Amino acid sequence: MISDRTWRHGSGLRVPFESIIDSARQHQKTGGRIYVSTDSFPGSTECVFATVICLYNESLRKGGKYFYQRHTVDPKSIPNLRERMLLEAQKSIDLSMTLFDCGVSDLEVHLDISPKGTPHATSRYADMLSGYTTGVGLDCRVKPDAWAASVADRHSKAVYAQDNDSS
Repeated sequence: MISDRTWRHGSGLRVPFESIIDSARQHQKTGGRIYVSTDSFPGSTECVFATVICLYNESLRKGGKYFYQRHTVDPKSIPNLRERMLLEAQKSIDLSMTLFDCGVSDLEVHLDISPKGTPHATSRYADMLSGYTTGVGLDCRVKPDAWAASVADRHSKAVYAQDNDSS
C-alpha cells in the first residue's frame, strides 16, 4: 500500500505519511494545489519507480515542498514501454485516490509522457493515459507542463547514489 512504504521529505529525511497528509491539508487551506507524479528508471536488475507529492501555490508562487517514495520491481515484470508508462500512471492515480480519501481534494496528476504528435516514444500513449487519468476524475498534465514529473525523475535515477527503499 502506498501509505505503508517509506516516504521522504525532499531533503531525504523520513516522514510519516500522516504528516504529509497534514501538510497537504494545511497547504490547501492557503490556496495551494497538490501535484502528484511518478517516474521510472529501468535497469538490468531492477526498475526503480519514484512517486512524488509536490505542494505549490502557483498564484502566490509559494510552496515548493515535496515528498517522495521509491520502490523497485523486477524489470522482467514490465515487458515494454507501454506497460511501464501505464504502471507510472497507475501509481500516480492510486496515490491521488488515497490522498482524496484522506481529505486532500485539489489534485493534479503530472504524467511523464510527451504530447501526442511529438517524435518521442511516449507520445503514442498520451491519449490513452490522459484519458485514463481524467476518466477517474483527476486533472492531468503532460510534458512540457508536467513539471512534477521532473521532480520524480530526480529520485528514480538517484536511487543508486542514495538510499534504496525496496519496501
